[in-house]
Amino acid sequence: MVDRRTFLVVFAGVLLAAVPTALAEPAGGRTMDRCTQVTAAQERLQTEVGAMDGELDRKVAAMNAAEGDAKVQAIASLLTELVRQRRVLDADVARVHTALTQDCPTLQGSAARADEETGAMSGVGAPERDGR
Repeated sequence: MVDRRTFLVVFAGVLLAAVPTALAEPAGGRTMDRCTQVTAAQERLQTEVGAMDGELDRKVAAMNAAEGDAKVQAIASLLTELVRQRRVLDADVARVHTALTQDCPTLQGSAARADEETGAMSGVGAPERDGR
């Protein structure tokens, strides 16, 4: 499994791969719209990852404080949350790949390489986000 930092590096690389293409477009209009969208997506991702980390921190603290059967339940809860978060992040990567490659055929190769590195698949639907 790819850890969170590796995922974020690959994710940032895919986003940065769009910069040369965006700069080649005429100033204004679509380029600025795309930059605004990328910036908003990056901020949303940072906020979501921060919330995910906070949830993991709470579950780790509960696991460390628990004893006996409660500890087993806390470990199961932590593992379930890790799997859920991984699926959410993989779906986010797939959406970014699809969005970037839709208008940018030159990025299709870099998106496919990122898929191979992360194990994600472009076009995969998003899992439920538990109210997010």
